Amino acid sequence: MTDTQNEVFKTPVNKIRLFEHGAPGSQNLKLTRKYYTEDMPDGRVKHIVQNITDPDIVPYIPDGIGNSTDRQRIPAVLIIPGGAFRRLVYNFEGEDVAKWLNSMGIAAFVLECRLPSDEHDNAEDVPLIDAMRAMRVIRGRAQEFGIDEAKIGVMGFSAGGFKTCEKVLASSDRKVCLGCGQCILTCPFGALIPKYDYLDVLDLIRAHDKKVIAITSPAVRVALGDAFNMDYGTFLEKKMVGALKAVGFDMVFDTSFGADLTSIYEARELDERLDNKKNLPMFSSCCPSWVSYANSYVPLLKKNLSSCKSPIGMIASVLKKYYYKDAIIVAITPCTSKKLEIVSGDADYVLTTSELSNMIRETGLVFEDIKDANFDSFSGSGAGTYFGTSGGVTLSVLKCLYYFRTGNDLSNNEVLVKDKEFYKEYRLKIGRNVIRCASVSTMGNLLKVLLIKDEFDFIEVMNCEGGCIFGGGQVVLPANKKDEIIKARALALKKNMRKGNSFPYKNPLVSELCNKYGDELVDVLHN
Repeated sequence: MTDTQNEVFKTPVNKIRLFEHGAPGSQNLKLTRKYYTEDMPDGRVKHIVQNITDPDIVPYIPDGIGNSTDRQRIPAVLIIPGGAFRRLVYNFEGEDVAKWLNSMGIAAFVLECRLPSDEHDNAEDVPLIDAMRAMRVIRGRAQEFGIDEAKIGVMGFSAGGFKTCEKVLASSDRKVCLGCGQCILTCPFGALIPKYDYLDVLDLIRAHDKKVIAITSPAVRVALGDAFNMDYGTFLEKKMVGALKAVGFDMVFDTSFGADLTSIYEARELDERLDNKKNLPMFSSCCPSWVSYANSYVPLLKKNLSSCKSPIGMIASVLKKYYYKDAIIVAITPCTSKKLEIVSGDADYVLTTSELSNMIRETGLVFEDIKDANFDSFSGSGAGTYFGTSGGVTLSVLKCLYYFRTGNDLSNNEVLVKDKEFYKEYRLKIGRNVIRCASVSTMGNLLKVLLIKDEFDFIEVMNCEGGCIFGGGQVVLPANKKDEIIKARALALKKNMRKGNSFPYKNPLVSELCNKYGDELVDVLHN
C-alpha cells in the first residue's frame, strides 16, 4: 500500500441518517467528511472515508424488492467496513461486499460510522453506538425495504470485524436474555419453566420465625382464575387475598399502592423535566425487562429513564423502611423478570402467578372453597390497579401531572387517545402546553417508536404484549387464544378502575405517607 491520495470519489446519495438531530456526543465537533482514493501496489484503488460526525447507512437492495406484502421478505446484512479505527475502506470492505450479497438476493446496508480516532464524546464507544442504532433503523424500516426483521445479520472487516463481535456478543454487562419469560408462554412443547421459589417461601411461612408479607401486582388478580378453569379475565382480587391468607401469609398488601406512589413521583419528575426541557422524552421505569434492555442496548437513553423505582420497589421499600423492618416481603407478580429486579434488595422473593397456583394446590386448598378476604392495608386506587395493562402508567401519570399543574382532577374526555399501528398516542393540553405521550408494548414495537421518540414528552414501555397482563409468569394457556386473553384481562382491570377512587393522589394512605416523611421519602422511592 502507498500513501498516494488521489481524486475524491462519491458514495451513493440514497443514504439514511442514523440520528435526525445529530449524533449524540458529536454535535459540536467541527469536522468535514472526507472522501479520497488510495493507490495499492497491485493496481487496485481503495476508496477511503474519514472525519464522520453524522453517521449513516447506505442501502443496497436487490432489484425487484421493496415495499410489498405480496413478495417474500429477504434477509439483510449490516456491513461495517474496517480501517484501523481511523478511517473506513468503503469499496473493498463495504460496497463490493454489498453488491456480492445482492447477487444472492440478500439486502445489504453499509455503515459509515464515527471513528474513535476523532474527538467525539466517549470516542471509543461511538462505532458500537452507531452500529446498534443502524440495526434499529434497519429493523424499523424492514417493510419499506422488503426485508425480514428476523433475518438481519452483521458483517465486519478488520476494525469493523471487532465492532461486529461487540455488536453480536457484546460485553459482559450486556445481556442477551431480558428475563421476560415470553419463551415460557410460547414454547410449543411446554418444556420451559421459570426458577421456582414458592417452596422456599412455604418453608419460611411454616417456620414462623418472621412475619411473611405478600404484596400482589394488579395483573395477578385477573389471571389466577385461568389455573382453575375460570373464564379469561375473571377479576378475583378478594379470592386471591383469601388464598394467600389460607396458604399462611401473615399479611397481604396491594402493590397498586406502590403504583400510586410511582404515578405521583414519576409525574413530579416529568413536571420538572418539562420545565427544564432536559432528558426528554422521559421513559417509564416500571418494567425490568425494558430497563435491562435500555441499559444494555440503548445506553444513551439511560439518562431518559425515570429515576423512580417500580411499584414493587416502592411499596417494598416503604414497608421495610417504616413499618415492617424485619419482615420477609414476597411479591406476587405476573412477571418473571421481577426475579432479577429484586436483586437490589427491596423485596425478598418474587413468586409468579403460576407459582401461586402451584402453592394453592400443594397446600391442599380447594380454590372454589376459599373464602374472600380484603387487603390488610396499603391498598391502591383504580388507576394504580390499571398499571397492569399497557397504557395504565401513562394515564395515571397524566392524572397526577394535570393535578399538579392545575389543582383539578383530569376528566377522561380531556385526554386525546389514538391507536396507532404499533403504539398508542396520548395528547393532553394543560394551559398553553400540549403534553405528548406514547405507550408501547413488546421490544419489536419499541424499536419503531425509538425512531420517532423525539415527538413525545413521555413514553411508557412494557416488554410483554398488552403489558403485565401477558407477563411471562402468568399461567400458560393456548397460544391461539392470546388476543382473547389479553383483551379479557385488560377489560377486567379497566372496569375495576372505574369503581371508587381512580386518582392516585386521593389515596389517603399515600397522602399520609407523603406528608409524614416528606423529602426523606424521595430518597427511599428513587433509584
